[in-house]
Amino acid sequence: MRKGVKFHNGREMTAEDIKWNFERMLSPKSNFRGQLSIIESVKAVDRYTVQLVLKKPWKTLLALLAGSNTQTFYIAPESENKDGSITHPIGTGPFEFVEWKTQDYIKFKRFKDYWEKGLPYLDEVIVKPVPDEMVRLTAIQTGDLHIVQRLSMTNVIELMKKPQKDFYFVPGVEG
Repeated sequence: MRKGVKFHNGREMTAEDIKWNFERMLSPKSNFRGQLSIIESVKAVDRYTVQLVLKKPWKTLLALLAGSNTQTFYIAPESENKDGSITHPIGTGPFEFVEWKTQDYIKFKRFKDYWEKGLPYLDEVIVKPVPDEMVRLTAIQTGDLHIVQRLSMTNVIELMKKPQKDFYFVPGVEG
């Protein structure tokens, strides 16, 4: 792991933190458990080295750890409440958690001490769940939303007929 990466609370991330995260993701309550069931054990070898022992070879492990396809999130153990819930995650990424209003939005602000200097470019990100496709389509057309996911091909084709300089289309696969 990279030395000097700090959590949003200022504490340096260590191998023990990564070990704790893997143990959390392997617990019976975790949504990641099935995807990571090939991991037999996790050991913090030293301050910055983590050893994963696998039940058998796993060619997609590095893609998983890099966040490809299945996103893994590493948070500080102090993010966990006494009941095991996590309501204020303390991460290491470019954006720091601000607040979460259930069924309304999640707000993040730029993490000023992010390890990759000059990033992120944005000061704030707000993620809103918009289950209705027509509402998402209207919101992207009016500028109320800047990024949307899961539009039908019919609606994407209509948007592409009237291109705007701020529209970028990224093909994806629902998985």
